[in-house]
Amino acid sequence: MKYAIVFLISFLLFNNSTKASISEDTVNGSSDDNPISIYCSPDMYKLTTIWANEYCKLSPGTEINVTVARQEANGKYNMEKGLGFISGGYPEMFNGKMWNMVIGRDIAIPVFNNKNPLSEEIYRKGISLEELSGLLNGRKKWGDLLHTPNDTPVTLYVDKNLLVNNEFPGLAALKSESVKAVRVTGLENMIESVSKDLNSIGICSITDFVVNGNSESSRQVSFLPIDKNGNGHIDYMENIYKNPEDLIRGAWIGKYPKELITNIYAISSNKPVAKAEVTFLKWILTGGQEFEAISGFSSLLMTERSSKIAQLTESGTGITISGKNYASADKSLLVLFITAIIILITYLLVSRFTTTAKVAVSVIPQLGRIFDDTYIKIPAGLFYDKTHTWAFMEPDGMVKVGIDDFLQHITGPITSLKMKKPGEKILKGKAVLSIINNGKQLNLYSPISGTIRESNEELNQDTTIINSSPYSEGWVYRIEPSKWLKEIDFLIIGNKYQEWLKSEFARLKEFLSSTLKHESVEFANVMQDGGELKDGVLGDLDPEIWEDFQTNFIDQTR
Repeated sequence: MKYAIVFLISFLLFNNSTKASISEDTVNGSSDDNPISIYCSPDMYKLTTIWANEYCKLSPGTEINVTVARQEANGKYNMEKGLGFISGGYPEMFNGKMWNMVIGRDIAIPVFNNKNPLSEEIYRKGISLEELSGLLNGRKKWGDLLHTPNDTPVTLYVDKNLLVNNEFPGLAALKSESVKAVRVTGLENMIESVSKDLNSIGICSITDFVVNGNSESSRQVSFLPIDKNGNGHIDYMENIYKNPEDLIRGAWIGKYPKELITNIYAISSNKPVAKAEVTFLKWILTGGQEFEAISGFSSLLMTERSSKIAQLTESGTGITISGKNYASADKSLLVLFITAIIILITYLLVSRFTTTAKVAVSVIPQLGRIFDDTYIKIPAGLFYDKTHTWAFMEPDGMVKVGIDDFLQHITGPITSLKMKKPGEKILKGKAVLSIINNGKQLNLYSPISGTIRESNEELNQDTTIINSSPYSEGWVYRIEPSKWLKEIDFLIIGNKYQEWLKSEFARLKEFLSSTLKHESVEFANVMQDGGELKDGVLGDLDPEIWEDFQTNFIDQTR
């Protein structure tokens, strides 16, 4: 019977493979709409050509023509037929009313001279957004910025491209006609100006540092920290200014002032309906996002991407993948899939009552279900660490290590992993694994010390095995232990772990209550009526909450 069921499901799905074949790695456009014409503002040319080249590699036969938009005497760009990609002040930069969609962001960053005699105080205090606005309006003493009696004047330099191309929502002073500053063009001139003046500050785009910021001269300037919460010093969570990568990630998760972030847009005279254009835009919102960081831009949050893809789908145009078109009206595959699932569920229910064979219990988080200590699987014989990893010694002396059921219910479906390689030595309490849910990640720590002898290759193909079977098929490493007998004294086992989990649930509720506003949508989404937690509580929350969970929940138990 089992084989008949498997055959039937396979037949139903295979029989429709001629209609559709899903593959994220090979996104093919329709030749009917070729070529795709793209116009872009000058600062978007590099990223636009990267997108075009990468997409054409994945979509043989697709042709994309990229042209820099023509700028008129009034500073606006003349938009021709086709798609456009721009950064900055929409819609003032273009003539007429146009369809637009945010596809990423640009970041303005202040920089200062490394040899500034006030460097130590600058790194400790930073400057607030209010103080930066005052600087743009002509307040030009370091004492004004740092709230000290220092009367040393500040020389302000601003990149002309920021003034012309961008409009930052919270800095009304950042307008070409009102900024009281020396105007320079490009990163090289900015660095030269700031490096020659110990008491200067420059404001430029983070994009320049990603693309051109590896030169020796660029090391003469540093990012000036922004005291986002205005408490008079740079907190640990605000310290994202060591390099462009950290700053871009910080902006992505909400640690950088939104007032210094401006949007980049896809625009068109009308909402795109051509299959090739829609498919290309959907790819930009998914696989194409990784190229934004390479070009110095900041990518969108996963929730933003999903909503924008839904907006594109509303046109009724199907997405073409691997040469097959998915029309939204074509429900045949969905119907067959649901039929196959119903057959499979029926078979499993029948099997449960007609056989005494043991069946593995699936524990993939089901969003909306109540999540409490009675819901957690606790196999006997495992040693548990307070950072929510486990260890189990096998007969050959090797120790299997994985994450516990409690943690995978909190994160929701795990979409990817960052694992160490066999042969690497690890120490108890040190980072050993990163689990990722759609770009949001947690760093986990090893419960023991030793040498990794094997990693679970199955997880490279299907990371959700950790969700469905965290204690068996979802193991992560086999480790040759070096201090097993000593270190297991610090691990928890059996009933003690079960009792400890009750305090972890209380701590989790306390974390969510202190992090989320009780009247907020986010809080409502993680709680059931009656104050019970929902399964997968972190799943739909923003990356900034994940960062707080890492620092204030996981790391607190190390």
